[in-house]
Amino acid sequence: MQWPRGLSFRIAGIASVRATVDGGGGPLTSSTDVYFESGPPRTMSILADPDKLQPRGAGGRETSNIEIRLEDSFGNLLNGDHQIVVEILDCPASPEGPTLGVDGQIVELTSHDGIAQTAFNSGESMLSALVHAYTFSGEGRMDTIRAYTTIQIAGGAPFAMDINVDENGYDAGGGA
Repeated sequence: MQWPRGLSFRIAGIASVRATVDGGGGPLTSSTDVYFESGPPRTMSILADPDKLQPRGAGGRETSNIEIRLEDSFGNLLNGDHQIVVEILDCPASPEGPTLGVDGQIVELTSHDGIAQTAFNSGESMLSALVHAYTFSGEGRMDTIRAYTTIQIAGGAPFAMDINVDENGYDAGGGA
C-alpha cells in the first residue's frame, strides 16, 4: 500500500482512514481507525508555579506545584506511563531546607500521558533551590533526558523591629 502524498505521521493519536474503490457495481468504501503512538522521550520541561515562595512559618505562600512534561521529537506528549526522578540539589535537609512531596528531597514519579506532578514545600531558610528532573530513553535506557528549574525562597515578616527616640523626641537612628 502506498500512503497518500501529504499524509503526516508526526502527531500521535487516533486517525481515521477511509478508502474508496470502484467495485464494478459502484464505489466500495471502508474505513478504520489507526492509532499512532508517540515516540520515545526526547525532551523534558519542568515548571514551578509559583517560582517564588516564603520560608515556612513566615505567613506567605509555602508550596509550589512542580509539573514535568515529557515529549517525543515531534512535540507530542508521551503515551503511557514513564518513570521520572525529581530531586532538590545542594540544599540543607528539612526543616531548614525545602522538600518534595511529603518530606523528601528526592522523589520518583510516574508520568501519565506525558505529565507528572509533585509539590515543592519551602523550608525555614531563605535560599535559591535548584530542582532537577530526569528520565531515561533509548535502547537499554542509555540516554538521559534532564530539565532544571529554580525556586526562590525569600521574604517574610521581619525578625525584629527596634525604634529609638532620643531625649528630644526625635528618631535617633534606630530602624525597622
